[in-house]
Amino acid sequence: MEQLFPDNPLKRIPPDHEMFSGKLGYDLKTVKRREPDVDNPHAAMAVSVRTVEPFLEGIEVDGRYIVVYSKYDISCALERQASVACTGYVHEDAVKIGVNVILYFMNQ
Repeated sequence: MEQLFPDNPLKRIPPDHEMFSGKLGYDLKTVKRREPDVDNPHAAMAVSVRTVEPFLEGIEVDGRYIVVYSKYDISCALERQASVACTGYVHEDAVKIGVNVILYFMNQ
């Protein structure tokens, strides 16, 4: 993405952006995300679910996002194939994030 858009770096989409608001789709002030449980070193591949602000990054051109990227798993969660080995959103919130992102782009 850096090579395609050298003047527009990937940056965090603010949690108060319309992409996360109920006026576009789902109200996503908080979401649930799976994270490896580092507090329990004796548990093999244990996972904790934490309530957090959604975290997406994007490339903005002329005041609108043209690329949206998530470093946290969404695709496997959409297929209900969430891996305990990777950090990512729970299925229900992955669906809501996906719907909001699609609605954002359809309304541009």
